[in-house]
Amino acid sequence: MATPAIRAIRQHWPTAVLEILVSPWAAPALEGNPHLDAVLPLTYPLRLLSLLRTAHVLRRRRYDIGIGLDRSPLVNVLLLLSNIPVRVGIASGWRGLGLTVGVRPLPVEHETRLYLRVLSALGISDQGDAPEYIPNPTLVTALQHRLGPFGSPLIIVHPGGGMNPGARLLEKRWPPEAFVALLAKLHARFPTLDLCLIGSETDREAVAAIRARSSFPIRDVSTQLSLAEIAALCSQADLFIGNDSGISHLAAAVGTPTVTIFGPTDPRRYRPLGPHSLVCAPPGAESYWHDHDLRRQQSYCAALDIRRVSVEAVFEACMTLLNTRTRTVPA
Repeated sequence: MATPAIRAIRQHWPTAVLEILVSPWAAPALEGNPHLDAVLPLTYPLRLLSLLRTAHVLRRRRYDIGIGLDRSPLVNVLLLLSNIPVRVGIASGWRGLGLTVGVRPLPVEHETRLYLRVLSALGISDQGDAPEYIPNPTLVTALQHRLGPFGSPLIIVHPGGGMNPGARLLEKRWPPEAFVALLAKLHARFPTLDLCLIGSETDREAVAAIRARSSFPIRDVSTQLSLAEIAALCSQADLFIGNDSGISHLAAAVGTPTVTIFGPTDPRRYRPLGPHSLVCAPPGAESYWHDHDLRRQQSYCAALDIRRVSVEAVFEACMTLLNTRTRTVPA
């Protein structure tokens, strides 16, 4: 969600040295980003000792400007301790501590749009909010040889998500039986369909549940691909289907038509952006997200139960994108 901001900074200052400080699990999402000069590791979680050590490293690099694209007040404190003259970031009450300029989030605002508003405080123009990830062409070729020829349409399915460092939100997962019913409808519509399941170690259960219930051909490459390889695979696909997770954002960032299924988290804040990205959510959910978004508080709300998203609604979204895809699909 920060890649549009990175792109805007580079276009505003084409000759600047642009470096980014990220957590170890976020770093792979920025590998090969053409706008960055360096990706620096951030010790996480940020505790007092690690904060001071990181600040010492940043002081030695003598930055002119520090931009915080994180809501944590510790990020702003880190910029202050690093002796960076100009510090711009996200402010909310005392969370703006140490910033030269703090930008307050709006009541309902996508994170990407918030990041771009932070940049506007530096006079940086908005260059669009489409995410960006450029797949490695070598990996694309290697995957084509490794996995063999793809059928048409090629559809990537990520049924997992909701498992991140420090967070376990399995309520964000659409049920396996719903995925199976959806994929069966797609298979009936496209007999030459190539279905490909992806996922990490934490997604094993979700992937296994779909395989156990499926009576149609399905290719399982879960736990076999790196993040860069998943991006390469998605770049070849006609459609991606997944839950609210980083992989859905990755698919949108490589330009793949993407259907993302939301429930207890607010797509107005966190949905994958881009011209070919659709969202399916429980009917009437917009009336409840503000008070019950699970990303901000552990509060269950029956109206936001992801099981209320119908198979038919997701199927229609998939067909909308497949019918507008430039690659030819069976009649």
